[in-house]
Amino acid sequence: MAINVRSQLSSIEKNYDTLFERIFAEALNLHNRFPYMVLGYLYLLPKVGYNSDAAKENQIVLSERYSLEKYILSFLSIAKRTSPSDVPWRYEKVCLLIVDFESDPPEVMDSLQVFRGEGLISEKFARLYTLEDLTMKDFFDVLYKLMMERYYLLGFR
Repeated sequence: MAINVRSQLSSIEKNYDTLFERIFAEALNLHNRFPYMVLGYLYLLPKVGYNSDAAKENQIVLSERYSLEKYILSFLSIAKRTSPSDVPWRYEKVCLLIVDFESDPPEVMDSLQVFRGEGLISEKFARLYTLEDLTMKDFFDVLYKLMMERYYLLGFR
């Protein structure tokens, strides 16, 4: 089992292409070499990104808006690899952790209704999609269960 843990706190929109190419390629490369490998991906994004120019001045300014809908759809597309014969570019479990760093203490946001209420996604998007497959709620349990199912016959208990 392997779990990638990453975050992007600034330049979120600017780095989207590179980020997603890496995520996609990592799963593809690992699953092509080790088809039974159980892969998880935990990715943290801020509700509002940090201003990288302000950071150079040692200031904390949350001002970067980005397309949360694009990130949710992208992470949904690489989630839920169900078996070793499933497409190799997916992860068995993905968690997209959206954190509101303006709250004290920072708060994990895991509801499309909350995103909709804050104007981060459209009403139509909130009706069509769910975060169920991208939450932290059962992230580790799902990965562990899949690992045990795949490797049970090999004597790993």
